[in-house]
Amino acid sequence: AKLEKLVADEPNDTAFHAELASVLMLRGDLPAAKSRIDVGLGISPNDADLLDLRSQLAKASQGPSWRKSQREEGVHFVVETDLDKRAVRVIARVADEAMGQYEQVFGVPSDSQGKLPLFLFAGESSYKAYIQGVADANAESTLGIFSPLLKQVLVWNQSDRQGLIRVVRHEVMHAYMDRVLGFSPPWLAEGLSEFCAESKDEEGQWQAGGICVDHLRVFETYGLQKLSVDQLLHMPQEHFMANSNYTYPMAWAFVHFLLTTSPGNRAHFDAIWGRLKGRIGPMAATREVFQSVDMAALDKAFWEHVIALIQQHR
Repeated sequence: AKLEKLVADEPNDTAFHAELASVLMLRGDLPAAKSRIDVGLGISPNDADLLDLRSQLAKASQGPSWRKSQREEGVHFVVETDLDKRAVRVIARVADEAMGQYEQVFGVPSDSQGKLPLFLFAGESSYKAYIQGVADANAESTLGIFSPLLKQVLVWNQSDRQGLIRVVRHEVMHAYMDRVLGFSPPWLAEGLSEFCAESKDEEGQWQAGGICVDHLRVFETYGLQKLSVDQLLHMPQEHFMANSNYTYPMAWAFVHFLLTTSPGNRAHFDAIWGRLKGRIGPMAATREVFQSVDMAALDKAFWEHVIALIQQHR
C-alpha cells in the first residue's frame, strides 16, 4: 500500500513504477506487473530498469525460447528441457519427490499457486544467458537457481548426475520456502536448502539430516569459529553471498544443529519458521527468536556439534 501511494503521489517517477512492478512480479501477479511496466515506459521509453523488467516478464510468461524441447508435467512441477525425454522425466521425478517430502515434513502451503516451471538447460552458456539480470552476480556461476521474480527453478545439465539431483533438491526447497514463507534470512534459506539437498541416501530412501562431507572439509581447511553464530544470523544477504565459501557450510551446519540435536534447539527453528510464516520480516524474525538466547552458550554448543561431525566423518 505504501508503494502504491508513492506511485500515486509521484506518477512521473519511473523508479517507483519499476519498484512496484518488481513487487507485483514477486507476488506472481504478472498482468498487473505488465500494466505497471507499460505505464512507466509510457513516461520514459528508454528507462533501463523498466526495459530490464519487461525482459524478465517475458521470461516469466514464456520461458526459454528453445526451438525444440521436451516437456513433462508432474504433481508439483512442469519440467521442460532442450535435452531428451529421459532427462526431463528423471528431473521431473526428482523435483516432485523433493517437493512432496518438504510438504510432508514442513507443511503444505495454505494457498495453492499451481505447478511451478522448472527449466533444465542443456549447457551452461544458455543457462547463464537466461539468468542474466535475474540472479545476482554471486549466483551466476552456480549450477542452478530458484528465481522468486520469475517463479521458476532453473538448472543446467552438469555431467555429475548426482550433483545435478542435489542441485534440484536444493532449488526446490527455495521454491517451497518462497511459497510458504516469502522472504527468509539467508542463513535459513541456504542452510535449510543445503540440509534438504543432503537428506536422501544412496538407496533411494528419504532420510533427514544427511551429512555434507564437503562442507565439513571447509571447516578443516579454513578453520573453526571464523564467524560466530550471532554474526551468521544477522549477516545481510550481500555479505552472506560474498562469503559463501564459508557461510554456506556454516548455515548448513547450524540448521543441522537446530534440527538434529535437542528439543530446545528444534524450538528455535520452529519459532523462526512460525514468525516467517506469519510474514514477519527476516531480520525482525531472527531478532525476536534469538534476542533472549544466551548466544555465547549457543555458539559454544554449535561449534562442539561441528567438531563432533568432523571427527565422525574423517
